[in-house]
Amino acid sequence: MPATFHSSSAPTTEQTQQALQKSKSVSTAKLVRQAVKLDRTASEIARDFAMEYTLKTEERRQCIRQVRIARMAQRSLSHRIRRQWKWTEDGRKKEFLR
Repeated sequence: MPATFHSSSAPTTEQTQQALQKSKSVSTAKLVRQAVKLDRTASEIARDFAMEYTLKTEERRQCIRQVRIARMAQRSLSHRIRRQWKWTEDGRKKEFLR
């Protein structure tokens, strides 16, 4: 007969919640929604995600990099729009914005 092992105590609710949080990861959508909030630094955003998802130090650093990349993409897109608008005649601005 195979041996059966029984744990003397079941995991607590807190341990279960921590395990579930750890199994989740920060979604790109959540990260981008936070990245566009320019009143907060990338470190602050990463710190909040680290607390919510119990991220390790390296995961937190990766989160900071991803926030910075999202912000860089936002600046690039804004720059392209402004550059295009600069050369658009007044009558064509509405067309361009549509």
